[in-house]
Amino acid sequence: HVQRIRAAMLVVGAGRDIVVPGGDARLICAEATCEKELIWYPTDEHCALTHLDEWSARVAEWMANKLK
Repeated sequence: HVQRIRAAMLVVGAGRDIVVPGGDARLICAEATCEKELIWYPTDEHCALTHLDEWSARVAEWMANKLK
């Protein structure tokens, strides 16, 4: 169903996430036909907490740009 999404999406994924497998984030971005971006941390775990400051700032900037 991801092909039906029309809104822009930003996905944050972590390669060692055991709650939401990182492969799912990559698959969503690969299958989506809308505008999309993937922030990927291949060696991080769930929520990419060791990079929280980095990705949360990127998400805030992305959202601000989309809401202009």
